[in-house]
Amino acid sequence: MIELTPEQLQALGKPEATPVRAVNPQTREMFVLVPLVEYERLMGREDDDTNPVSEPGSLTGLPEPTELARRFRQLADQWRKETAHLSNPRKIFWHAAYREIIGMGKPAVPLILAELKRQPEHWFVALRSITGADPVPAESQGKLREMAAAWLRWGEEKGR
Repeated sequence: MIELTPEQLQALGKPEATPVRAVNPQTREMFVLVPLVEYERLMGREDDDTNPVSEPGSLTGLPEPTELARRFRQLADQWRKETAHLSNPRKIFWHAAYREIIGMGKPAVPLILAELKRQPEHWFVALRSITGADPVPAESQGKLREMAAAWLRWGEEKGR
């Protein structure tokens, strides 16, 4: 998800996806979260070949794929370690490491899917935030293995 102030969201126009309004608990600053794909659509960069999110290692400063994978692993391990004792979903999914993984954008999707295949965990918020997709059928909601299987099927269909 991309953080936007309410003013930025208003300037961009009406998003197709419902934005999530939130408050940073540390600064008390209000902001709006929109899926990365929605942000790209609003910015007119859906299929733009110069989109830095789709070009890791380009001159935009994004990490090379191996560096990206290494950073993903560090963040995933940190997220697991620091949230293992938590039961509050808000604290789990607002953890800085999880949010940084979401901030990696589309290049992180294959890494998340590989992690989901290796060990089903709650990567669904990150996947939905980055892709804007939700392939999990209603009857599978809350069932970790079924949700993971739905995302893995989605990944195979999309060639990820």
